[in-house]
Amino acid sequence: MTAQTSVAIQPNDVEDKVVSCIRKLLPRGKSKQPISTASRLRWELGLDSMQLLELTFLLEEEFRWRNANYEQAGEPIETVGDVVRFVSRLLGVAGAEKG
Repeated sequence: MTAQTSVAIQPNDVEDKVVSCIRKLLPRGKSKQPISTASRLRWELGLDSMQLLELTFLLEEEFRWRNANYEQAGEPIETVGDVVRFVSRLLGVAGAEKG
């Protein structure tokens, strides 16, 4: 089951939009650091539990979805790539994973 969304998403847009949302939450001094799909949200990027919760709200707003089933993640989300895969799967976007 995919989330309901009112936005047409292109496969190559998912990673860019996820990285943009993550970048908004980075602590001072880390906002310019490179972010890849292998970047770990907590340990490399320094996001705390409140920022991870805020990330879910930013993603919901960015992708304009509702009725998201977060249990679809199926495994812990630890890296940027994990977020990209989760969002892609949730939105039903095939081939959206770059890394």
